[in-house]
Amino acid sequence: MDVRNEGCVSRVESKQRALGKKLATPTMLENLGTLSALLVAALLGACAVNDVDFSSPDDPGSLPGPAILSISRSGTAEGTVRSSAGGIDCGASCSATFEAGAQVTLTATPGAGAEFGGWSGGGCAGTTPTCQLTINSSTTVTATFNPAQHAVTVDLGGAGTGRVVGSLGALDCPGSCSGRVAHGARLTLTAEAGATSDFVGWSAGSTETCSGVGPCTLTITGPITVTATFARQQSLEVAMSGTGTGSVSSVPAGIACGADCSETYPPSTSVTLTASADADSTFMGFTGGCTGTAPCTLTVNDAVMVTAVFMRQQRTLTVTKTGAGAGTVTSDPAGISCGDTCAASFNRGSLVTLTASPSAGSLFAGWSGGGCTGTGACAVTLTAATTVTATFQPIMHPVTVTRAGTGTGAGTVTSTPAGINCGADCSESYAQGAMVQLSAAASAGSTFAGFTGGGCSGTGPCTVTVAAATSITATFTALPYDLIVVRAGVGAGTVTSSPAGINCGADCSETYLGGTVVTLTAAPVAGSSFAGWAGACSGTGPCTVTMTAATSVTATFALGTHRVSVLKTGSGAGYVASTPAAIDCGGTCAAQVPYGTVLTLTAAAATGSTFAGWSGAGCSGTGSCTFTVTADTDLGASFTRNDYLLSVAKAGAGGGTVTSSPAGISCGAACTALYPFNTTVTLTAAPAAGSTFVGWAGAGCSGTGPCTVTMTAAASVTATFALNAYTLSVIKTGSGAGGVNSSPAGIVCGGDCSEVYPHGTTVTLTAAAATGSTFAGWSGAGCSGTGPPHHHDRRHRR
Repeated sequence: MDVRNEGCVSRVESKQRALGKKLATPTMLENLGTLSALLVAALLGACAVNDVDFSSPDDPGSLPGPAILSISRSGTAEGTVRSSAGGIDCGASCSATFEAGAQVTLTATPGAGAEFGGWSGGGCAGTTPTCQLTINSSTTVTATFNPAQHAVTVDLGGAGTGRVVGSLGALDCPGSCSGRVAHGARLTLTAEAGATSDFVGWSAGSTETCSGVGPCTLTITGPITVTATFARQQSLEVAMSGTGTGSVSSVPAGIACGADCSETYPPSTSVTLTASADADSTFMGFTGGCTGTAPCTLTVNDAVMVTAVFMRQQRTLTVTKTGAGAGTVTSDPAGISCGDTCAASFNRGSLVTLTASPSAGSLFAGWSGGGCTGTGACAVTLTAATTVTATFQPIMHPVTVTRAGTGTGAGTVTSTPAGINCGADCSESYAQGAMVQLSAAASAGSTFAGFTGGGCSGTGPCTVTVAAATSITATFTALPYDLIVVRAGVGAGTVTSSPAGINCGADCSETYLGGTVVTLTAAPVAGSSFAGWAGACSGTGPCTVTMTAATSVTATFALGTHRVSVLKTGSGAGYVASTPAAIDCGGTCAAQVPYGTVLTLTAAAATGSTFAGWSGAGCSGTGSCTFTVTADTDLGASFTRNDYLLSVAKAGAGGGTVTSSPAGISCGAACTALYPFNTTVTLTAAPAAGSTFVGWAGAGCSGTGPCTVTMTAAASVTATFALNAYTLSVIKTGSGAGGVNSSPAGIVCGGDCSEVYPHGTTVTLTAAAATGSTFAGWSGAGCSGTGPPHHHDRRHRR
């Protein structure tokens, strides 16, 4: 350590001794070691860097760095002091270190039997239990606690006279019948009867009771009233005690107490006393000459004292505190001090007024229950057990974050405790005194430049102690990144950017700030097409890139394509193919063909069809169609279905007709017809009268049933019809003889008397009688007489 630092350490030790003298009170000595160690550690740290200048070596308030708040307790009673923040709880710890400017609220709470006497020092004064101060330098505040003083009152009761004298010089009644006595003191009261009177007893409203006629000794723990009853000699005195009310009457008459509580009776008179409690009270019993709650009968021979005890019926009042804030509720009359005591019993019908006092940093939001609302005092008339709720809410202040920065810098700010997530939620209200830590996180492509406002700076977390509305700015700065476009493919085109910077073609790279959203658009030249993006983008639409790092994008351009389609028309069928392969129609009658392709189309008719020719693309005729693809092109290929001739020939000596289904042939008249390729034609033959259909020949037909021909080529069918044949027979009758001959020849009857002739043949029969006979005539077949008959022989089909 150099000489300069040695001098610094020496002055630190001197300061430590000065602090010991400054804080050397009985209460603070126990904390001296802790305070001294804190100061020495802080100052030695300063010595390690620079020399320390003490403007006043004996004054701890002049020390640099955090300030120390010290609490001193004075007075002869016990009590505690607590701080709203920072750790003071005196009793246990009577000092704490605070940052300069911190706001601290001190609360004094007297112990049992004590009362708060007031503040002094550090800007605190008065007897209000709370003191709020701003810590600007090391400070000592003194809280004074004294024993509580309680009122003691003596009532002289009965019809007699007397005197009561108290110890401690507090009472001499009549005259001085009330005084104040310290909490916990032992007070002795002595009664002296006047002339013609007797002292007949004590009654006291205390947990300690006096009885008999000797001195009454009480430990004073609260306000108390003691009654000393003096009776006239030869009288009956009735005293009523307790918190309740009622009446006592006598038999024989004389006492009607409330109003008349004393009566003189002849010696040995037997008197019966009866007690009746009022509606809000309960008769607890007699003491003195009688006990119990039954009527009291006694014999009066001298002064007699009887006490009737009435107790007021009690109802419980309960206070519930709710809400995120803090505060206390007290009652008038005393009983509730919530804080600690949040329920108390009061006489039935009592009017109890509750008062709410918010703690520092909180506000009283209002009452509910017991008929109370609003934020003023709550007055409750206790006719039943009652619960009242007091709501305390913290005083809230907004903490707002504003994001700023250059270019497209971006990031988020979040808070602990949660509430701010900025981005979306940049403001939140927090309770007064809350410590809120803000943390910044830069987005990709940005850097966090630091906090400003609210006492914050730098890039580390920002901690704010909320005392008022606070605004903090978080600054984010964008980083620069390069965007490069590469063109690929056999086609051509340009790529441009929004925002401007890239026009590729000529300028294919640009530097953008981090977070910038850049949209690239590709435009192919005539005869080319845009095939798509690679790298940071895909597809063929615009390419959008958010700049969070150096980025490369490839744009591929291909030669343009055009749609070539072939429409087949006509009644026929066929096939169209292209060279180079693209069209295969048949199946694919349209295709995308690169711009500039020389395309040759060839048509082939299907069986039964004929290619009739081209239309479109400058093509005609039935040869190949060749053209250069420079635009979308539609062509027509016409195919005609072939028709074939079906011919029918009739053969044979017979006659008949042939008809077709489908119609076309009716042979007789029409023996030929044209039919489309693949048509199935059914021919049916019908023979004429005297004829028979013999059968078909040609085109695969035979037999005599219908002939079915499928027209895949020209076809010829022959239908053969034959004439029917009949037998002509001659029968010779009678007793003579002769011969019969026919023309045409066939019958020579004698020998051959029958012959077969074709249908429709005219046959002439000639009869010649033999010698010795005569031809008598014909019969049958329509012949008669003796001339030559003519027969059309239509019978006897062969």
